[in-house]
Amino acid sequence: YLAALGLLAYAIFKLCCALGDVEHHGSDAKGLAMRIGDGGSAIAHMLLAWTALQFAQGDKQRAGSDDAGQQAASSVLTWDLGNFLIGVIGIALIIGAALQARNAVSAHFMRLVSGAPEPVLWIGRAGHAARAVVFLLIGWSLVRSAWFENGKEVKGLGDALMSLRDNGTLYTLVAIGLLLFGVFSLIVARYRTIPDFDSSSLKPALH
Repeated sequence: YLAALGLLAYAIFKLCCALGDVEHHGSDAKGLAMRIGDGGSAIAHMLLAWTALQFAQGDKQRAGSDDAGQQAASSVLTWDLGNFLIGVIGIALIIGAALQARNAVSAHFMRLVSGAPEPVLWIGRAGHAARAVVFLLIGWSLVRSAWFENGKEVKGLGDALMSLRDNGTLYTLVAIGLLLFGVFSLIVARYRTIPDFDSSSLKPALH
């Protein structure tokens, strides 16, 4: 339950980043792309929070499968413009994957981590690289689902990882990278600089 609550809180934070520009990305093309990526991250973490909640309630079999995500996508595809909505979410996740890859190369994430030990840089890079692969696989599956109007194309976290099984080295590296991102997140929870929010506009005031 604590994990589900934490994942939901992070999803809400990323949603605020997307809608209210909490991290001052701006409104130019680059800033908007980063905010769309934050929106994709919010959606991904909401899904993870839901999975954690199912597991906490004892529904381990359902939490361990991606059927719920496929059923939800199939329902959305029956709506007017449902395939468009699924496609937009998929594109947002693909943009999020590109931003994760950029962070892995540039270590741009360290700008918000003040006073953390030096190894955090490399732990964060490995974690962001692994997340880039997972976000790309899930986002592409949503785009395919929208294009073919088939909810069974959708991959959750489990299916995304299992699709890498045939490539043993990549599968192992992504699994290790995700574990390292967990370690990175625990460290960042201690050191990350969270800006204060302006009460009138959701804009932060950095100090």
